[in-house]
Amino acid sequence: MTEKNISFGSAALESLFVQGLVMALGLLSLFFVARILPPSDVGVYLVAFTIANAAVVLFAFGLPHAFAVRAVEFGRQRLASSAIVASLALAALAGAVIWGVLKLSWHDADLVMKGIPLVPILTIASFLNIMGASLLRSMLAFRWANLLSVLPNVLFNAEMSYIFAQGGAIDAAQCLALLLLPQIAMLPLLGIALFRKVGPVWLPPINDDMRALFRFGGTVHIGNVLKEVMYRSSLIIVQILMGPVAAATFGLVSRLIDAITKFVDAICLNLVPFIASSDRDAGRAMLYLTLDFVIAIFMPGTIIVAILSTRLVPWVFGAGYSESAGLLQYAIFAILPLAVWKILANEAIARVDLKVYLASAATGAGAMVALNFALIPQLGLSGTVAAMLIAYCFAVGVMLTKQNSISNYVPLRAVSKIVRARWKKGVRTSE
Repeated sequence: MTEKNISFGSAALESLFVQGLVMALGLLSLFFVARILPPSDVGVYLVAFTIANAAVVLFAFGLPHAFAVRAVEFGRQRLASSAIVASLALAALAGAVIWGVLKLSWHDADLVMKGIPLVPILTIASFLNIMGASLLRSMLAFRWANLLSVLPNVLFNAEMSYIFAQGGAIDAAQCLALLLLPQIAMLPLLGIALFRKVGPVWLPPINDDMRALFRFGGTVHIGNVLKEVMYRSSLIIVQILMGPVAAATFGLVSRLIDAITKFVDAICLNLVPFIASSDRDAGRAMLYLTLDFVIAIFMPGTIIVAILSTRLVPWVFGAGYSESAGLLQYAIFAILPLAVWKILANEAIARVDLKVYLASAATGAGAMVALNFALIPQLGLSGTVAAMLIAYCFAVGVMLTKQNSISNYVPLRAVSKIVRARWKKGVRTSE
């Protein structure tokens, strides 16, 4: 077990902790928002927050993956130069598009007083921070990237907790301003982090580098769109075929599964840059270690949730969601094929095997749509759960038939080596 693989294991565990912390801080901030803002302003805030986050995903254009894959080829100076120019251009485009959409969508002059003009600025600041964190991850600077992910949430919760403790009340505009300030405050920190990792970026961007980034990122973006269809289409089809009540019932299940698999995404953030900068054998060892994390952490959790869902869901969300609890008992097992697919998809991207990624994402998306329309009329919401399980298995199946990355995989062997290596290192240090 090489030192680089041990470093990857440590980084993956740290990212799991950071993802859990970000989720907890997000729930805490939602509590403060609900308690401090008037109900009408809560809706405005949530819509504005959702628009800003959706724009960041839409306009990223696959560049975070492109940064990771091209980091070794370009070198830090060339990559940073091209990445900074590309990020600034896309951030400006995202802000302009969001401003135009808001101008066309909302004509009520009162909405100006609710902070809607702050949304494009929030989009730009959030976009630059996320792209900067992705650039740092591509250089294996995970602690800087994690700091940029966590610190804005900490600062926003500190602002809101102070207002809550003082018994104050604010409106949506003030809340969006408080959300924006930490994002702006992170930009100088991002500059410091990049300066420490790269030094002064004086090279002008090279046209061929920019084209390579956007060509690779654009292909990944197509796969990402198909991936979103695979993830999100079930809820939309349930809404179309069964109505809003059924959509709310299934929507809770979908949101819970999405929240749990965010932890897999946290590990995959580290997987791509590590594999892209390693030879095939080292990359395969990291892939095995990632699969071990899924087995060791998510399989027991999945079984526990399946057993306790009929009691936990009504207790947490209310008796009206008892049907959701029954669905969750079976839908929760979709986490395992989904998690495996996410890991193999990121490994394919890191190895620049984009045809496999596109084929598996297209298969999963097509199967998800077709099976939902076929099974929901016959089985109701149970049909969409069955469609989810089958479609994810199809997507994994395409991955396994197109590449042999896990042909020699032995469950939990890689993570046991990490534990033993860390234990021996600790023993030697203590002696």
